[in-house]
Amino acid sequence: MLFRTHLFLVLIIFLYYIPQTHMGQIYKLIFLVLIILGAKLPDIDTTRSKIGRQTRPVSTIINMFFGHRGLFHSIFFIMALSIILLLLHVPGLFIVAFAVGYISHLFLDIFSKRGLRPFWPIKLKIRGPIKTGGYIENAIFLFFILIVVILFIKNLSHLGEMVIGVLKPIF
Repeated sequence: MLFRTHLFLVLIIFLYYIPQTHMGQIYKLIFLVLIILGAKLPDIDTTRSKIGRQTRPVSTIINMFFGHRGLFHSIFFIMALSIILLLLHVPGLFIVAFAVGYISHLFLDIFSKRGLRPFWPIKLKIRGPIKTGGYIENAIFLFFILIVVILFIKNLSHLGEMVIGVLKPIF
């Protein structure tokens, strides 16, 4: 799947989930940044992705050792990373935000023709019928845009409060 499709899925998750929480405004903004970062990070294992191009030396090395859709597209990686972050005393809410974005990326990639091996290095591969960047993915992307617009309109007052809450201390 293309990054834009991953991005809009996490925006749907964010716009649906955040209004139901009682966390502070700055935490909501951090949650948004981390869920997007989580959705972006799995593709650091290829130099053809947006994050791979932005981190080319790192993505080249990762790709040499693990290939695309290897370790970084596995449940084991996000579990190990979450444990490490917990041991480093990173707040649980931040780990959850990042992990939700990460897992949503893996979830969408399961439906692509290339599929993925969620339990890498175990050879089990799960794949679907969707060609990355093809008509079906574009239709899904447009559907995701529609859902984001609906949720955005539904939560407009809440999102306005979030922006004001973040900017108020600055001004």
